[in-house]
Amino acid sequence: MAAARPSPDPSKAAGEDVVRGILLRIAAAGCFSIMTATLKLASQDGVAAPEMLFYRAFFGLPVVVAWVLTQPGGLSALSTRRPLAHLGRSVLGVAAILCLFQTLTLLPLADATTLSFTAPIFATILSFFVLKEAVGPRPGLPSRSASSA
Repeated sequence: MAAARPSPDPSKAAGEDVVRGILLRIAAAGCFSIMTATLKLASQDGVAAPEMLFYRAFFGLPVVVAWVLTQPGGLSALSTRRPLAHLGRSVLGVAAILCLFQTLTLLPLADATTLSFTAPIFATILSFFVLKEAVGPRPGLPSRSASSA
């Protein structure tokens, strides 16, 4: 008789690696912190937000292309059946980054960082109105906590 296999954990998605995910999230937070501090320093030397955006995209594009080429499917994985949705997302992304960079030129770094903690509040509100998701007390609690910080 074969040994009984343990039942899979239903809370864990296929291919999920929690420790690696946590470590990557911490690394991303560190990289974003360094980036914002560097951008703040650049703004104090007179570099404008659109110029910062240009150089971020210019130096970031080769990294993204190299990453895409190493993934299964390569560039063909970027094909889409909804090009207008991707265009809209790109426009929103550029506008968001431009607003972030402009914020760094106008506010102290600590204030700009504190304001970024409002993102979960807006994401929760938009998930209700745009995605028609049910927002109960659990998702709402972190948003309320962030707004009281």
